[in-house]
Amino acid sequence: MRKQLGKILVEEGLISASQLDTALMQQSNSGMRLASQCLELGFAEEADLARALSRQQGFPFVVLSQSVIPLEVMKAIPIHEAIRLRALSVFRDKKNLVVAFADPNDNHQIDEVKFISGERIIEHGALLGPLQKTTDKFYKLNKDNQNTFIVGDQVAAGASWPDGGICEIVHFSEPHRPPTTHMDPSLVPTMEVLLSNQDVDKSADESQKTSHPPKQPTILVVDDDESLRHMLCKFLNKSGYRVSEAADGRIALGKLQTSLPDAILLDAMLPGVHGFNICRLIKSAQSTRHIPVIMITAIYRSEEYKEKVRLLYGANAYIEKPLKLNHLKLILENCLATSSHPHSHKEISSMAAKMLQSANQAIEQNDLSKATQ
Repeated sequence: MRKQLGKILVEEGLISASQLDTALMQQSNSGMRLASQCLELGFAEEADLARALSRQQGFPFVVLSQSVIPLEVMKAIPIHEAIRLRALSVFRDKKNLVVAFADPNDNHQIDEVKFISGERIIEHGALLGPLQKTTDKFYKLNKDNQNTFIVGDQVAAGASWPDGGICEIVHFSEPHRPPTTHMDPSLVPTMEVLLSNQDVDKSADESQKTSHPPKQPTILVVDDDESLRHMLCKFLNKSGYRVSEAADGRIALGKLQTSLPDAILLDAMLPGVHGFNICRLIKSAQSTRHIPVIMITAIYRSEEYKEKVRLLYGANAYIEKPLKLNHLKLILENCLATSSHPHSHKEISSMAAKMLQSANQAIEQNDLSKATQ
């Protein structure tokens, strides 16, 4: 049974009980949704309300006031359909269109957007108030035939962004804090620097030569549930694997700086750094993208949703709790069998040197776009 949003807001400390009473009273007169009513009253920020809705509904939510969306991306859904369906396309990669819905659980609306756009859809949520406000901006800019960006109200004046814009996203398990998740390529070099230092590859190579027999891969188990984590470690040890464990995302990232596992079992709902974000960063970094990542979640979703998670975040597999250990073992074996061989530190250094040389040449030619890429 879905928990009431008001209770979540109070539990998270986003609003007080008296503010909830005021918002509910105002809501009965205005007919607005509770989150949008709290936003209008100034009781909470959009990012915090979006995170609470994400926790309630089990979908990632887009923070539109902190996003920069190309107008061309939004045109994937005609303006009159965007208004009718309360849906906006906010980001596009080579294969997928990320669409923010006021009702991300409405399968009928999602199917309509799939039909209208003719694209593969990954549904996210958005607060109705900011979504309607962004739609109004879209209508005005589209009417004036301006080829530009929809810029959120909280985006810093004079800020720059990549050609694909910035889509600010929060997830259902993130605690109350400023959002950090961007669909922004600038995150990838940061993670690459973090993960592809010399100590990582040196320790990995030495461990393969000495302490890690070829038939005994190392599995990193990342889960904040101590009893489940210990149960998984015990099961994997009995199954012939070496095991390393981490209680949250930051500890996991720290471990990746000192040694690289052969596979990662990664809980989606983590404190600190969110599991989906860790997966995306691991799969973006040259030194770690070869590592199979199996996402684990307590939120049930369809096979279609699992496929979207794999496409959007790069996970090799996606399974639900409660876990069936033999099924998990089979998935792990398949992932290890099909994983690609990692690049050595020497190979990574050589590739990095070539990329740096290309960037310097592009700068000399005043081609900043190529240099950034």
